[in-house]
Amino acid sequence: VPRLGLKEGDINPAIQVGHKGNMPLSTVKNIFTPTVMGGLKTLDFNGTFGDCIMHPDLIPILNHIADVSDSQKEQRKANNRNRRTDLWISTNGGVRDKVFWTELGKLASERYNPNNSEVIFALEGTDDKTHQMYRRKVPYEAVLERAQWFMDAGGTAVWQIIEFEHNKHQIPDARKLAEEYGFSRFDIRRSRMAEHISNSLREEAIRTGVMTVAEKETSYEH
Repeated sequence: VPRLGLKEGDINPAIQVGHKGNMPLSTVKNIFTPTVMGGLKTLDFNGTFGDCIMHPDLIPILNHIADVSDSQKEQRKANNRNRRTDLWISTNGGVRDKVFWTELGKLASERYNPNNSEVIFALEGTDDKTHQMYRRKVPYEAVLERAQWFMDAGGTAVWQIIEFEHNKHQIPDARKLAEEYGFSRFDIRRSRMAEHISNSLREEAIRTGVMTVAEKETSYEH
């Protein structure tokens, strides 16, 4: 952020981090009014500055928004909206316990539009080492477990993978795993910066001992 004199890795002072950055329920109530919910098609949580799963009041927030939406059935019908709002959540799946994910699964399938509500889990490979080259400190197996809790409670889960040079050889197997685990869809994201980021991640993995030089030199074209 040049205007603030920041370089890569610096914290932007304009962005509140930790609990200070959590939107209070009172603000949510001021935003998602009956007028808004009478016409809102989709509630999409895709955080640029954070993961909504980290918010301590996410479940109460989702329940409140669903309550307001339910109170506007006639207006939603007049606005050619589904009876219930679509809910989309993108997450790295790195936190929260079984109780939370079970409750979220029930919420998504019972209080929001069950035909178009989903949680998108970021899973960047088929093993923990590959996954954590990008999703640092987010254990691969833990994400799969949380996705399973969510699906077992009735939620629809999507497996999303960002294609990098270091993980693209795993995409076919990841697609099979997604089907075996019960994910509804397998999405591949491709970034213009993916190759640059991938090379940087691999160099850092070697520097920190996560990956050996021999592993780096392994051909990924298979």
